[in-house]
Amino acid sequence: MNVVLVTDEPLLSEFVRRPLEPLGHRVVSVESMAELVDRYDELAPDTVILPRRLPDRDVASAVDFFRNGAAQRGPSVVLLGVTPEDRRLARELQADAFLLVPFSDAEVLEAVGTADGGQKIVLLADDSPLIHRHTVPILEEEGYR
Repeated sequence: MNVVLVTDEPLLSEFVRRPLEPLGHRVVSVESMAELVDRYDELAPDTVILPRRLPDRDVASAVDFFRNGAAQRGPSVVLLGVTPEDRRLARELQADAFLLVPFSDAEVLEAVGTADGGQKIVLLADDSPLIHRHTVPILEEEGYR
C-alpha cells in the first residue's frame, strides 16, 4: 500500500513510517498539498494522511480534492489532529480515519487499516512454528493479515 503523509515535520514522518514500512507499506512524505497534487500520479496513494492544518490549503478543500476532484481514484483519507474538535471535523469531512497526536504504532496501523477498507493487521510476536501453524490460518480466515 502507498501511504502519503503531508508534513514538513521529519519526526512526524518517522512516527508514521516506523510501524508501516516493516509490513511492506511504502510511506512518502510531501511538504504540501501542492506537492502532492503535482506528484499524484507518481505517488499513486492508497491512503493519504493529512494534518488538520495544511500549509497551503484548508483541510476541507484537500479532502474534497480526494473525494470529488481531480483525484480519479480517490485514496482513503486519515485526518491527523491534536484536539477533540479535530476529531469532530474528521467526522464532518467524512475522513476514513482519525489519528490524535500523540499516537502509538498500533493506532497508526489501525487508522491505515481502517482507511484501507477495514483490513485488520495482527503482529504475532511468537517464534514458535506450532503457534504460527495453528494461529495464522484462524486469523487469516477472520480477515486479519
